[in-house]
Amino acid sequence: MNHRLDLQYYEILGLDTSSTLDEVEAAYQRACEVYSEANPEFATSFRPEEAQELRGWVEEAYQELCKKLKNQNAFVQVSAPSHEPQIFQFEKDALTENDLVPEFEHELYSSSFYDGMIIKKIRLKKNISLNYIANKTCIGVHHLIAIEANDFDSLPAAVFVRSYVKQIAQILGLNAGEVSDSYMRLYRDSHEGN
Repeated sequence: MNHRLDLQYYEILGLDTSSTLDEVEAAYQRACEVYSEANPEFATSFRPEEAQELRGWVEEAYQELCKKLKNQNAFVQVSAPSHEPQIFQFEKDALTENDLVPEFEHELYSSSFYDGMIIKKIRLKKNISLNYIANKTCIGVHHLIAIEANDFDSLPAAVFVRSYVKQIAQILGLNAGEVSDSYMRLYRDSHEGN
């Protein structure tokens, strides 16, 4: 298996390379729930062909990683953390549109341009941690950091980036379609220059 492709499979399932077969299976189950047609946020956020492509990538990643781990017969045992990862103390449901300072809110919402820095400013203004978003969406923190830093070379395939940005926008109470369209223009521009 190509090393870069191998790493992408782990990224797709939100895992690191030391993951065990049990962790791969658990991540696959979570991804199937997130990318399910039964998930209303997912079903309304993607065109059918995008949804099918995402599910195809998840399935391929699962199959290839299972095959790799079974063939190696070397399952790395990782000690479980003694407690849940720390996240900010707040409830998403308690957030309202009034959480932003009116001038800042007007500046952000009057623009149709969203890059990683603007997304980060909104997240920080709403006091939402990266861990909270990662736990709610199954997106790896390293991808969330790359999105906010506009580090397009560290991000996976475009279909996943679009999915990630839409999910982040929904958590932040933004127009998911508008935010992802804007961000994906930057993503495509960065890859055309290479």
